[in-house]
Amino acid sequence: VHLNGWAFKGDDILYLIVMNPLYFNLRLLATQLMAVLITATSKASPPTVSAAAAVCAEQLSSCSCRLTDGQFIDLSPLQSTPGPAFNYKAADGYTYQFNPCLPFQCGSGQTDAAVCQEMLRIIYTYTDFGAQKSAKFGIDPTNSQLYLRYLSGDSTRTTTVNLVCDKNSAESSVSTQGASGNQLTMDLRSRYACPTATDGSNGGGMSGGDVLLIIFFCLVTVYLLAGILFNRYSRQRSGLQMVPNLEFWMSLPGLAADGAVFTFLELKRLLAGRCRRGGGESYDSI
Repeated sequence: VHLNGWAFKGDDILYLIVMNPLYFNLRLLATQLMAVLITATSKASPPTVSAAAAVCAEQLSSCSCRLTDGQFIDLSPLQSTPGPAFNYKAADGYTYQFNPCLPFQCGSGQTDAAVCQEMLRIIYTYTDFGAQKSAKFGIDPTNSQLYLRYLSGDSTRTTTVNLVCDKNSAESSVSTQGASGNQLTMDLRSRYACPTATDGSNGGGMSGGDVLLIIFFCLVTVYLLAGILFNRYSRQRSGLQMVPNLEFWMSLPGLAADGAVFTFLELKRLLAGRCRRGGGESYDSI
């Protein structure tokens, strides 16, 4: 505890209270006792994972996981083929390659690589720092940081990839200070490192075509409802006559059938002409 530039221990505080009460009032005493309690608690309690921290409850693949809170981590949008998705030149002079989900070839030996160390020394040399099949999700108990850990094919090197959630990042990136012996730590900063409410294995939501179809059918529905209401209350029509442009809708099946027949006949004619030309060329060559 510090007071007027002096540092006091617990026994000194008791001495000051008894021998020199002039320095203490009730508020100062409560403040100093609270500081002592906080300091003692922080020294006695080891770091633990908070109760709110979600851990991997079920690993779905080498790059996806269902968390204990029901959310999902899915890195599949970052995968690349062929070759790694990320290449990072570290301060130790090596280039580290990383590809989630899908394996790539690390040099001429490892074909199931997830992490590879590359170095140019007259020729390129490659070192396997993690096999794709060894991927395992975990959490750091000191800071509740989710990570992916890989083990090399010969089980001599490990790589820990910290999954840094960045919802505002347009581009995903990796960084590392380089390997320390047989240990490598990398940071993957990406919006795909953030937990989501759904599993991304279904394609990650609707495509552009899905959105266009929804808009189209919504417009058709609004058009029909508005036309029916207009014909019913403004033109006093009833029954099928309430449908706007009834003649068009009644002729639509016939028009679709005519289009299908026309397309079929045209394809048949083109294929027949190509076969005849091919046969003539073969006959001439003979």
